[in-house]
Amino acid sequence: MLVLDSHSVVRGKLNAAGTMRIDCWLEGDLVCSRLEIGRDGYVLGNVTARELFVEGQVVGQIRASVVHLMEGAFVEGDVEHSVISIHPSASLLGKAVRTQGFAPEEIVAIEEQSSSDRRKAEQESRANARIAGVDWSRYQARAS
Repeated sequence: MLVLDSHSVVRGKLNAAGTMRIDCWLEGDLVCSRLEIGRDGYVLGNVTARELFVEGQVVGQIRASVVHLMEGAFVEGDVEHSVISIHPSASLLGKAVRTQGFAPEEIVAIEEQSSSDRRKAEQESRANARIAGVDWSRYQARAS
């Protein structure tokens, strides 16, 4: 999990196949499997995620399968979703558009790429272990 704390300012586009937590000021677009925007998190840009939890602020468009606007959340922009929950103290200035069975293409692509990269890295590790004479099966049992 990548965590960006309140002392950080980030500019640019971030893509991640895993979980990301934002507790900082971020200017740019985010594409992530699971995104948590904490109370101190501020995102100025578009957000694409499979699961999104917002406690802070988002100014931009949101595309996510599941969206949770938590207590105190503020979103200015349209939200495209399959499922949305909005806490009574959360604010949404924009449209919430429901799309049945929504899965952002960008997420599917980065998750497939991540899975492919992980398999490739594992194969390279096994090859390097064989070259070095390491009994790889011993480490496989520990990882399971």
